[in-house]
Amino acid sequence: MTRDQFASSLAALERAVAGDVGEALRVGIDCVQIAEVTEAVARLGARYLERVFTRQEIESSMNAHDRFHASLAARFAAKEALLKILRPCGSQPEWRSIEVLRRPSGACDLLLHGEAARRACGEGLRALAVSLTHDGPVAAAVVVAFVAGRANGSARGRGDLVGRRSATSNLASVVATGGLQDV
Repeated sequence: MTRDQFASSLAALERAVAGDVGEALRVGIDCVQIAEVTEAVARLGARYLERVFTRQEIESSMNAHDRFHASLAARFAAKEALLKILRPCGSQPEWRSIEVLRRPSGACDLLLHGEAARRACGEGLRALAVSLTHDGPVAAAVVVAFVAGRANGSARGRGDLVGRRSATSNLASVVATGGLQDV
Protein backbone atom coordinates (compact mmCIF):
# COMPACT_ATOMS: atom_id res chain seq x y z
CA MET A 1 0.00 0.00 0.00
CA THR A 2 1.39 3.41 -0.93
CA ARG A 3 1.52 6.35 1.43
CA ASP A 4 -1.31 8.08 -0.48
CA GLN A 5 -3.50 4.97 -0.34
CA PHE A 6 -2.83 4.63 3.37
CA ALA A 7 -3.63 8.31 3.99
CA SER A 8 -6.87 7.92 2.02
CA SER A 9 -7.82 4.86 4.09
CA LEU A 10 -7.06 6.71 7.29
CA ALA A 11 -9.15 9.70 6.20
CA ALA A 12 -12.05 7.35 5.48
CA LEU A 13 -11.66 5.79 8.93
CA GLU A 14 -11.66 9.22 10.58
CA ARG A 15 -14.83 10.20 8.69
CA ALA A 16 -16.53 6.98 9.77
CA VAL A 17 -15.53 7.48 13.39
CA ALA A 18 -16.62 11.13 13.32
CA GLY A 19 -20.04 10.03 12.08
CA ASP A 20 -20.47 7.84 15.16
CA VAL A 21 -18.86 9.90 17.89
CA GLY A 22 -18.54 13.44 16.54
CA GLU A 23 -15.19 15.06 17.20
CA ALA A 24 -14.34 12.69 20.05
CA LEU A 25 -11.47 10.89 18.31
CA ARG A 26 -8.45 12.08 16.39
CA VAL A 27 -6.03 9.78 14.62
CA GLY A 28 -2.50 10.62 13.50
CA ILE A 29 -0.21 8.34 11.54
CA ASP A 30 3.21 8.63 10.00
CA CYS A 31 5.65 6.42 8.11
CA VAL A 32 9.42 7.00 8.07
CA GLN A 33 12.07 5.48 5.85
CA ILE A 34 14.59 3.97 8.30
CA ALA A 35 17.40 4.87 5.89
CA GLU A 36 16.58 8.58 6.35
CA VAL A 37 17.18 8.31 10.11
CA THR A 38 20.31 6.21 9.54
CA GLU A 39 21.67 8.90 7.19
CA ALA A 40 20.81 11.73 9.62
CA VAL A 41 22.61 9.94 12.47
CA ALA A 42 25.64 9.26 10.24
CA ARG A 43 25.76 12.84 8.95
CA LEU A 44 24.88 14.81 12.11
CA GLY A 45 25.56 12.35 14.94
CA ALA A 46 24.87 13.55 18.46
CA ARG A 47 23.59 16.91 17.19
CA TYR A 48 20.68 15.17 15.45
CA LEU A 49 20.02 12.70 18.27
CA GLU A 50 19.98 15.37 20.99
CA ARG A 51 17.77 17.72 18.95
CA VAL A 52 15.08 15.14 18.18
CA PHE A 53 15.18 12.51 20.94
CA THR A 54 15.32 12.50 24.74
CA ARG A 55 18.09 10.65 26.56
CA GLN A 56 15.57 7.97 27.55
CA GLU A 57 14.51 7.46 23.91
CA ILE A 58 18.12 7.13 22.76
CA GLU A 59 18.96 4.66 25.55
CA SER A 60 15.81 2.63 24.90
CA SER A 61 16.66 2.47 21.19
CA MET A 62 20.23 1.40 21.98
CA ASN A 63 18.76 -1.53 23.90
CA ALA A 64 17.17 -2.62 20.62
CA HIS A 65 20.69 -3.73 19.55
CA ASP A 66 20.67 -4.26 15.78
CA ARG A 67 17.43 -2.27 15.41
CA PHE A 68 18.75 1.06 16.77
CA HIS A 69 17.89 3.13 13.70
CA ALA A 70 14.55 1.36 13.19
CA SER A 71 13.64 2.08 16.82
CA LEU A 72 14.55 5.76 16.43
CA ALA A 73 12.59 5.97 13.17
CA ALA A 74 9.48 4.52 14.84
CA ARG A 75 9.78 7.09 17.65
CA PHE A 76 10.14 9.88 15.09
CA ALA A 77 7.01 8.59 13.33
CA ALA A 78 5.14 8.72 16.66
CA LYS A 79 6.19 12.34 17.17
CA GLU A 80 4.97 13.23 13.66
CA ALA A 81 1.71 11.34 14.21
CA LEU A 82 1.06 13.27 17.42
CA LEU A 83 1.72 16.57 15.64
CA LYS A 84 -1.04 15.65 13.20
CA ILE A 85 -3.39 15.32 16.17
CA LEU A 86 -2.25 18.59 17.75
CA ARG A 87 -2.75 20.43 14.43
CA PRO A 88 -0.29 23.21 15.25
CA CYS A 89 -0.66 26.53 13.46
CA GLY A 90 2.64 28.30 12.92
CA SER A 91 5.49 26.87 14.93
CA GLN A 92 5.37 23.33 16.24
CA PRO A 93 6.48 22.11 19.66
CA GLU A 94 10.11 21.04 19.82
CA TRP A 95 10.70 17.37 19.08
CA ARG A 96 11.95 16.51 22.57
CA SER A 97 8.68 17.76 24.11
CA ILE A 98 7.08 14.60 22.69
CA GLU A 99 8.63 11.52 24.28
CA VAL A 100 7.96 7.84 23.61
CA LEU A 101 8.30 5.70 26.73
CA ARG A 102 8.76 1.96 26.37
CA ARG A 103 7.41 -0.23 29.16
CA PRO A 104 9.14 -3.49 30.15
CA SER A 105 6.30 -5.32 28.37
CA GLY A 106 7.26 -3.61 25.10
CA ALA A 107 4.14 -1.43 24.97
CA CYS A 108 4.75 2.29 24.52
CA ASP A 109 3.21 5.42 25.95
CA LEU A 110 3.60 9.10 25.08
CA LEU A 111 4.86 11.64 27.58
CA LEU A 112 4.30 15.26 26.61
CA HIS A 113 6.28 18.13 28.10
CA GLY A 114 6.09 21.91 27.90
CA GLU A 115 4.57 23.30 24.72
CA ALA A 116 3.36 19.91 23.42
CA ALA A 117 1.51 19.32 26.71
CA ARG A 118 0.05 22.84 26.71
CA ARG A 119 -1.23 22.40 23.16
CA ALA A 120 -2.69 18.99 24.02
CA CYS A 121 -4.55 20.54 26.96
CA GLY A 122 -5.67 23.43 24.75
CA GLU A 123 -7.06 20.97 22.20
CA GLY A 124 -8.93 19.10 24.94
CA LEU A 125 -7.00 15.85 24.60
CA ARG A 126 -7.96 13.55 27.45
CA ALA A 127 -6.42 10.23 26.43
CA LEU A 128 -3.69 8.99 24.12
CA ALA A 129 -2.70 5.61 22.72
CA VAL A 130 0.33 4.93 20.53
CA SER A 131 1.44 1.95 18.49
CA LEU A 132 4.86 1.68 16.83
CA THR A 133 6.15 -0.76 14.24
CA HIS A 134 9.07 -1.27 11.91
CA ASP A 135 9.50 -3.81 9.17
CA GLY A 136 11.99 -3.87 6.36
CA PRO A 137 12.85 -0.32 5.28
CA VAL A 138 9.90 1.43 6.98
CA ALA A 139 8.93 2.42 10.50
CA ALA A 140 5.44 3.65 11.33
CA ALA A 141 3.34 4.87 14.24
CA VAL A 142 -0.32 5.49 14.92
CA VAL A 143 -1.55 7.79 17.68
CA VAL A 144 -5.20 7.89 18.74
CA ALA A 145 -6.48 10.70 20.95
CA PHE A 146 -9.78 11.09 22.74
CA VAL A 147 -10.96 14.70 22.72
CA ALA A 148 -13.41 15.58 25.46
CA GLY A 149 -14.46 19.05 24.33
CA ARG A 150 -12.34 22.16 24.22
CA ALA A 151 -10.21 22.85 27.26
CA ASN A 152 -9.61 26.39 28.45
CA GLY A 153 -6.11 26.22 26.99
CA SER A 154 -4.33 26.52 30.30
CA ALA A 155 -2.08 23.89 31.79
CA ARG A 156 -0.84 23.66 35.33
CA GLY A 157 2.85 24.15 35.99
CA ARG A 158 4.92 23.05 33.03
CA GLY A 159 1.95 21.11 31.76
CA ASP A 160 3.49 17.67 31.34
CA LEU A 161 1.13 14.94 30.16
CA VAL A 162 1.64 11.23 30.13
CA GLY A 163 -0.53 8.61 28.47
CA ARG A 164 -0.99 5.65 30.83
CA ARG A 165 -2.91 2.46 30.22
CA SER A 166 -6.27 2.09 31.94
CA ALA A 167 -8.02 -1.15 32.78
CA THR A 168 -11.37 0.41 31.85
CA SER A 169 -10.40 1.93 28.52
CA ASN A 170 -8.61 1.02 25.32
CA LEU A 171 -7.07 4.47 25.41
CA ALA A 172 -4.56 5.72 27.93
CA SER A 173 -5.70 8.10 30.65
CA VAL A 174 -3.83 11.35 30.33
CA VAL A 175 -2.55 12.78 33.58
CA ALA A 176 -1.84 16.53 33.73
CA THR A 177 0.66 17.49 36.40
CA GLY A 178 3.09 20.20 37.29
CA GLY A 179 6.15 17.97 36.81
CA LEU A 180 7.55 14.93 35.05
CA GLN A 181 5.87 11.60 35.61
CA ASP A 182 7.76 8.55 36.82
CA VAL A 183 6.75 5.73 34.51
